[in-house]
Amino acid sequence: MSLNSARLVVSLAALASALGCAKASTPPPIECTLEYGGAALKTLVHPTSDPYRVPTLKIEDAFEFKGVYVGAPADAAALAFYAYYTTEHGPVIAEETKYRPPFPRNAPVVNGNFTGAHHVYGPDGEELVYSCRWRSQ
Repeated sequence: MSLNSARLVVSLAALASALGCAKASTPPPIECTLEYGGAALKTLVHPTSDPYRVPTLKIEDAFEFKGVYVGAPADAAALAFYAYYTTEHGPVIAEETKYRPPFPRNAPVVNGNFTGAHHVYGPDGEELVYSCRWRSQ
């Protein structure tokens, strides 16, 4: 192989990589901070192709939280966050927040999240506060 041929191969490989022909990277997870009763809990929301199988996270006996991140296919892409308060008859949805592409970016302030602080209240005045941000890998 001549020197010019080698340069051409290297140039084409660099161009293919720059144009996205290289292997696609995995989207970053979303980190949500949940605050209830003076305690803070963090949970990760990973991309899924089956949003109906994502379990809820129990927060003591007062709330449940579920974050769903569908990244593909593009026409179904969405982020959704659900907060439920619990009753003796089961969970009751208190808040549903959805985002469609283009997804928001983390704010440079407000703890770097993209949701802002969501305050969710139960029927007896219980308060759940949550916020979510893209987690860098």
